[in-house]
Amino acid sequence: MPEPELYVSSNPFPNAFAGGVERPYVCLRSSMIDTMNDEQLTFIVGHELGHIKARHVLYFSVGSLLFPLLELIGRRSMGAADVASYALAVAFYEWARQAEFSSDRAGLLVCQEIGVSIDSLIKLTAGPNRLSGEMSREAFLDQARAYQDSDNLDRLGKMLMFATVGKFLTHPMPIHRAQQLERWVQSGAYERILGGNYERVQAGA
Repeated sequence: MPEPELYVSSNPFPNAFAGGVERPYVCLRSSMIDTMNDEQLTFIVGHELGHIKARHVLYFSVGSLLFPLLELIGRRSMGAADVASYALAVAFYEWARQAEFSSDRAGLLVCQEIGVSIDSLIKLTAGPNRLSGEMSREAFLDQARAYQDSDNLDRLGKMLMFATVGKFLTHPMPIHRAQQLERWVQSGAYERILGGNYERVQAGA
């Protein structure tokens, strides 16, 4: 893919984002650079390249412009369109969360090291702190597996949390992202792609 422009912004909270459609760019926050080593930054940049390659930036921009229009229609229709608007909003945020899983896979394909990818997600979770030297990848993955393999009571709690807060989040929880990335590797899809077994997109498509 064509190399996008790269920018650094001064911000104490680690994050990165991609923008632009015709002229895409990637922006890293300064705290991200301070927190992560070069290998971990490769995963982060690969993640953002995944957003650009999959045209998530375009779809997210369209969705963001659509919501004010739906709100206006709801007011004009005395609230009759509110149910449809709510359903569209829930669907849009679910798509945004799934887009993060796809871009995590792109980040792994770029850095080509699952451990580096997981460590990057941990640092996104914790940020810069004096205890970073005690970071445990295995403990983090244990938390992720426990979250996914919870009992019925815990599942009910997760459903309530999603119904009240989670459905409008643009990003899944980092432990969920780590577990999904680990499962993707275990499925064999990662190795198949590295081996060249994947669907190609026609030039200009």
